[in-house]
Amino acid sequence: MAYTILLAEEERNIRELIADYFSEKSSGTITVEAAADGNAALGRIEARDYDLILLDVMLAVMAGFTCCWDGRRHSPCCTA
Repeated sequence: MAYTILLAEEERNIRELIADYFSEKSSGTITVEAAADGNAALGRIEARDYDLILLDVMLAVMAGFTCCWDGRRHSPCCTA
């Protein structure tokens, strides 16, 4: 089974390190999509569903908590 993770982290080196870790450890079953700020992350959340979302709480432009709250409104699992 394949999984897709959204990783929202503004530090490029940390983003790459985490993405590489998941790719290597999963033997290709995990795909990591990255966002460098909260607005980019929210745009991706609104566009598709993810199996896991990792948000830095101190993101630029839009904080991780705000991105999480706004993203939950667009997630099919959280709407009534």
